[in-house]
Amino acid sequence: MKERSPVASWGLPQILAGVMGVGWVMVQTAVPLYWLIERGFDPQPRQFGWQMYTDMAGGERYEIITQGDQTQAINIDRYVHNLRPGLTYGENLLDYLCQKFPNARQTKQLRGDTAPQIYQCPD
Repeated sequence: MKERSPVASWGLPQILAGVMGVGWVMVQTAVPLYWLIERGFDPQPRQFGWQMYTDMAGGERYEIITQGDQTQAINIDRYVHNLRPGLTYGENLLDYLCQKFPNARQTKQLRGDTAPQIYQCPD
């Protein structure tokens, strides 16, 4: 008796499934690789990226500088509920701190190794 060797039958559905599978893997590799190259291999986490929550250790500090040039550290959790580390709140949060502390001349946000963000309180 003569044995038949198995023959792969590649029809149109199997070819399309293979192309879609390979294409999916290529897209999943190419997009993060593009953004990694675009930012110059910067190790800092990016918002909504693979490393989104890596800087949630609470590396942000807030201070006010009073009219008498006294620096006072602020516990931000007492004034803002559910503050998400890693997001930039800009001048809105610093202006809010100016309103909470009427004797403040400036408010300051200190974040890791970056330059502090300083906001001049309106008179």
